[in-house]
Amino acid sequence: MFPQPGALIQQAVQLFQQGDLVRAAKHLQQALLAQPKNFDALHILGVIRGLQGDAKEAAKLFEKAIVLNPRHPMVHFNYAKALSDAGLDDKALPHHHSAIELNPQHKESWLNLGRSLAQLGRHEEAIDAYDRALAIDPNFTQAWFNAGVMLSALGRHPDALMALDRSLQTAPDFAPAWQYKALGHMGLGQHEQALNAGERCLQLQPNNAEAAYNLGVSHNQLGQNEQALQAYERALALDPKLAHAWSNKGVALNALRRYPEALAAYDHALTLTPNNAELWLNKGGTFTDMGQYELAISALDRSIEFNAINPRAWSNKGTAYQNLHQYEDARAAYEEALSLDPENDAALENLGHHYLSLLNFELGWGYYDRRGMATKYGTTGTGLSTTERRGNPLWDGQARENRLLVWSEQGIGDQILYGSMLAQLSQWSQQLVVALDARLLGLFGRALPGVEFIDAKSLDQFDAFDEHISLASLGRILRLKVDDFAQTPHPYLNADIQRTDSLRQALNGFGPRVWGLSWLSKNADIGAEKSLGLRQLAPLWAQTDAQWVDLQYGDTTLERASFGRETSHALHKLEEVDNFHDLEGLAALIMACQGLVTTSNSTVHLAGALGQRGALLAPYGKGKLWYWHSVNGHSLWYPSIRIFEQSANGNWDQAIAQATAFVKEAT
Repeated sequence: MFPQPGALIQQAVQLFQQGDLVRAAKHLQQALLAQPKNFDALHILGVIRGLQGDAKEAAKLFEKAIVLNPRHPMVHFNYAKALSDAGLDDKALPHHHSAIELNPQHKESWLNLGRSLAQLGRHEEAIDAYDRALAIDPNFTQAWFNAGVMLSALGRHPDALMALDRSLQTAPDFAPAWQYKALGHMGLGQHEQALNAGERCLQLQPNNAEAAYNLGVSHNQLGQNEQALQAYERALALDPKLAHAWSNKGVALNALRRYPEALAAYDHALTLTPNNAELWLNKGGTFTDMGQYELAISALDRSIEFNAINPRAWSNKGTAYQNLHQYEDARAAYEEALSLDPENDAALENLGHHYLSLLNFELGWGYYDRRGMATKYGTTGTGLSTTERRGNPLWDGQARENRLLVWSEQGIGDQILYGSMLAQLSQWSQQLVVALDARLLGLFGRALPGVEFIDAKSLDQFDAFDEHISLASLGRILRLKVDDFAQTPHPYLNADIQRTDSLRQALNGFGPRVWGLSWLSKNADIGAEKSLGLRQLAPLWAQTDAQWVDLQYGDTTLERASFGRETSHALHKLEEVDNFHDLEGLAALIMACQGLVTTSNSTVHLAGALGQRGALLAPYGKGKLWYWHSVNGHSLWYPSIRIFEQSANGNWDQAIAQATAFVKEAT
């Protein structure tokens, strides 16, 4: 005699409670053979199939059970969950609502409704559902967590962090909450806090590849490229198929100038996602950094093939063409980028540089002046945000009898360059206040005693002005054609005479002809392309009778010593001048020399402003700044400076030979 269905169901419940799902299911199947429309057997077997991961079979069983008892809240609850687990959230919604209608105080029903709404992209409604669950149980950990995830998806990061903190109050070791807390801090640009949350997540969940990946992103945003690389490698050790980790590993390697390894990382990522436009974009950027511009264009074309509406790809393609001196192609690419995003900062700045480099100042300044400076340049972020917060208007170029603040925006060299327009501006009716790097205040103050110069770092506390403009933006008012450059007095800065005489006497001890030398740029993005090794400059000693003194900023002790051992040439150093911090001293030292040879750095700007003769060694492609126009071999901005450019990307031989000849011919 077979057991009765009721007894089988009772035994199945006992087995279910003991965790023996397989035997419980067999008992329920036997009960259903005897009574195919037994509600309890269908319902419980559906729950078991759901726990066993067979959501579709579970849904079929719940569907039959609902026909038998449509007013049972839990069968609607379980049916909705099974449909959601099967990826059928749209079909699950009516049953979520039925479960809630039949038992509105069941917090899990509201939670699951929120989950389905979230899966359907209805984030605001999902948050409302989680709020209803929390109204029933204010300490409902999962509801706080899910609400935090939704708020994060909506970009409401402060609210998300609050919700996640609430979830952690009741479950402090809940790793996913720490992971999403890291994402919330990342969304707010709080990367130190993101690192702390991410590390806590990994303590609790060491195999979480995404959490390790997120650490890499935060390290990258903090400029900590070595740590970012380690984090991405940790993520990939946990999940070698994490394509975005391979991609960002390439980004970190590229930032470390380990270009072949970066390309290998991108290629590995492309085996996982071959049609990934962002990967091809990154690969194009690495080729550009390597000076392989044709390969960069090919990679960027692939990126555009997969995403033709990304303005970054078009702007980067324009830069590659610009570095190849293919100017029409560069212009067309920049304009395509701007057609997609008229306010794209990179494209605006690049197109501005394009026109400015071709001496089309009117068009060039127009684009250049629209760039988003506050997000790029250090002192600009302070100056621009401060002036805009106070409501002071941007100067329109009209002469008025008021106080005009001119604020600096870039590095020392750029401040000196654009400072060439201050003498002309000082003749206008405005009372000028100019914010500069503190190291330049003495030099400009001596040259323009009628102008008030202030430390750029004090700009937040300065409010005694009526209108404002950035120093570089003076170009759109005062330098609209080549003839306008005749308005610059040369020299427009002057070194301290007594200090210059004192340093000249010191240099006389080295020989009758002493020239200055600067060979490095420390620019984080393009410094390597602008820099040379001292060994490359040995012809300056071998082929001229000049003695050479160090004008390079930074500690050059080891490089000078190594150069001396390798070549037996001496590069002299006057220790009483700090070439980085003491620009007054550097100016005097430059003028104590008979001339100088330098790469593109702040030294050449200072020498040009002082009117000292010099040879500038300029890159061919990446690293050549737009303002190094050559007019009959001389700089348009600094007529005392001769420009000698690489013959091809990375090839300094011709430029060094020309600079050597320049020194030999100088008397």
